[in-house]
Amino acid sequence: MTPPVLVWLRDDLRVADNPALTAAVDRGGPVVVVVVHDELSPELRPLGGAARWWWHGSLTALDERLGELGATLVLRRGAAETVIPELVAEIGASAAVWNRRCAPARAIDARLRARLAADGIEVHSFAAALLAEPGRVLTGAGQPYRVFTPFWRAASALDFRMPVPAPERIPGLAVDGDSLADWDLLPTRPDWAAGLRATWTPGEAAALDRLDEFATGALADYHRRDEPAVDATSRLSPRLRFGELSPAQVWTRIHAADLPPAARRNVAKFGSELGWRDFNAQLLFHHPELATENYRGEFDAFPWSVADPTELAAWQQGRTGIPIVDAGMRELWRTGVMHNRVRMIVASFLIKNLLIDWRIGEAWFWDTLVDADEASNPGNWQWVAGSGSDAAPYFRVFNPVTQATRFDPDERYLRRWVPELGTPDYPEPIVDLAESRARRHRLDRGAPAHDHDHARGGLRARLPREVERSRRDPGLQEARSIGIPRSGRIDQPDGRRRDEDRLLAARGDERAVRAERHDDEGEVRQQLLRDAFGVVAAGEQLPLGEVRKEHGRAGDRGKEALDAEFEDVADRTRVDGHGHPERGGPVDQVARARVAVAVDDAVAADVQHGRAVEDLVGHQAGADR
Repeated sequence: MTPPVLVWLRDDLRVADNPALTAAVDRGGPVVVVVVHDELSPELRPLGGAARWWWHGSLTALDERLGELGATLVLRRGAAETVIPELVAEIGASAAVWNRRCAPARAIDARLRARLAADGIEVHSFAAALLAEPGRVLTGAGQPYRVFTPFWRAASALDFRMPVPAPERIPGLAVDGDSLADWDLLPTRPDWAAGLRATWTPGEAAALDRLDEFATGALADYHRRDEPAVDATSRLSPRLRFGELSPAQVWTRIHAADLPPAARRNVAKFGSELGWRDFNAQLLFHHPELATENYRGEFDAFPWSVADPTELAAWQQGRTGIPIVDAGMRELWRTGVMHNRVRMIVASFLIKNLLIDWRIGEAWFWDTLVDADEASNPGNWQWVAGSGSDAAPYFRVFNPVTQATRFDPDERYLRRWVPELGTPDYPEPIVDLAESRARRHRLDRGAPAHDHDHARGGLRARLPREVERSRRDPGLQEARSIGIPRSGRIDQPDGRRRDEDRLLAARGDERAVRAERHDDEGEVRQQLLRDAFGVVAAGEQLPLGEVRKEHGRAGDRGKEALDAEFEDVADRTRVDGHGHPERGGPVDQVARARVAVAVDDAVAADVQHGRAVEDLVGHQAGADR
């Protein structure tokens, strides 16, 4: 009898296009599918509350689907480096397989691979989470790209793998495991998930249905994706986050022959959003501290304000007095997602108007988004902050008044989420937008920095307290319990924009006025980039911070294990039509690249010609698209 094979699933909770599962079934023996609830490994970032709710639903659906095919889902709790070897020994498995991940948790996989191999167990890993894994898309110098445009130009020229079909049958093996209810993933006191239940149905079947609905419906309107009241986004982000869909499935579906003609004009733009997901994954691969450290080290000295608890709570609760910000934050509480354009607006408001450290906002989104992605969430918060990979300077800002007027002119989105607008129940703005922008521009021009206790060490210590304080806030608990009404109207004042322009002009900051008035229009932002980063345009290197420490922080043993995983990434990046690996991928020195301290020549050339500023309309790869 062929010995069993262990399939370890993580963020790939699907049966179709699951190369690891397919490879296990093809071996012909019994298959044991396991998911581990690991709350002990330091490389893992604990899921936020909304993501835990989704995970419960997705695991429930996966168990049902596996049962239909003859297998069961085994749930085990504990450190994966202990649980997996124990389960391998328990079932007498000859091999363990999984789909690779690019987050810091890959260090667990590398150490586990080394341990299992030492015990004589075969280990195989597969590409399934991205269109192109880190190591496949590199500059001519063999370094990772730092700007999206040249990255996606190179990536989109590749041949992406084709999805593999779901197995017709999975020969299961009876194995004891935990009850999902014992994992306590669902909220109870209070039960704040009513809005999530009304909005979403987690699971592979619902994900495939939504993909088809989008391809044959909303994709035709995707050119209107920036209008939050219009159903023009994919709503696939949590599906991709938990792997109920693979990016290969999405890519193949939007390029199918039966796509409606009206949808075809939007395929390239939507496809680039999948590219942003890959790009952010690459950033995280090479910068594992992306959620806690500035990608651009010069921002370490930025004079962030100490977060005012009252202002922070107002932002979290959607009570800032800024209508579009409040609408977005209330949508987030109710549904677990927020329209992508609005995500950028509310993030910009927190960072650029309240001068609150982006990491506090990132931690809040991590706890409240059902699609909170370990790469996209911090990557896009840093993009808005100006501390990330994007080359645009800090003074880029999303004016919430202008943005609401432009993208919600009929006020449908605002009326849905902020019904009390124009009544005494709606609060006054917590900050004067004009004054806060003037303060921001003074900082951008190099005003003296002040030593607040937001230094990295202090911030790391404060973040858990800030988030926990917010969780305990009775107003937020009530909002999650009862939801937010969906009617009302807005009464916007006239002439505010002109007054703000005059104020900034009076300060002699014509550049800032142009940037504000034109917001994200190409010609102006290109000129601003050339003005601000002329050193790059001149072909010089731009320092981006300290050289990152090597990934192998667990001593020589950990480093060796990581090296083995990097080699695997390099050697197994190409797969055939059945999802099986082919040798001959990029050389391992590419996959091993651990530091990146300068802008590469290709990026410098792009900047020189004014092409390096990305589409500001929306490229939050993990966002609701």
